[in-house]
Amino acid sequence: MSRTILAVLAFGFCFFAILPALSSAEANSVKKKYKFLLFGSITGGSHYLCLAKLGRALVRHGHGVVSLISTCNPSTLWENDVGLFPHVVFNSSYTKQDKADILFSLSSKSMKGFSANSEELSRVVRVALFRECDALFNDSATMKRLHEERFDMLIADDCIPCSPLLAQALDIPFVLNSVFFAIPTKHGQCEGTWGAPGICGGMFPPLPPGYTTVSEP
Repeated sequence: MSRTILAVLAFGFCFFAILPALSSAEANSVKKKYKFLLFGSITGGSHYLCLAKLGRALVRHGHGVVSLISTCNPSTLWENDVGLFPHVVFNSSYTKQDKADILFSLSSKSMKGFSANSEELSRVVRVALFRECDALFNDSATMKRLHEERFDMLIADDCIPCSPLLAQALDIPFVLNSVFFAIPTKHGQCEGTWGAPGICGGMFPPLPPGYTTVSEP
């Protein structure tokens, strides 16, 4: 058999056998796309910007992203992302000016010597966060839309106290993101501890870099 015929046969084998197999393997290796709900608007500021950056990365990887924001958030906080992923807006009991006044008051008290762990500062923050949570769950139109979106996962700022409740209401797993450093979830504050509910006395165990609290319903 001539070398020419052997070359033709080899080419034909590659074209009709190997290449289709490779194409099939490549198609099967395509990652599944998921739909994420981002929730960082209650705290806003750098907390929202951190989650928005994560949302942009998810969109670049082909995933679906929806950001949940409050009417008291200034549009300048999220308008740059409107073209990248949609936003669902829930009705807050605060106005934009109310929130600006609260943030100004917190900044002023901090400058005058109030520490981040002071009772007064913590009380103001807790009241604001819980009122926003109440507003979200009492907004039936927004909750209905969130149910209809059929998300795969909630990604929320770990300062928002009702993130686990929202995930439970939507029957999806959730991930809590911290803008500070690797620490257990702050939701332990509601349980009487400064850390994860299972950690008594607020003592943190050694944690690996990039630690993120993950939970499923």
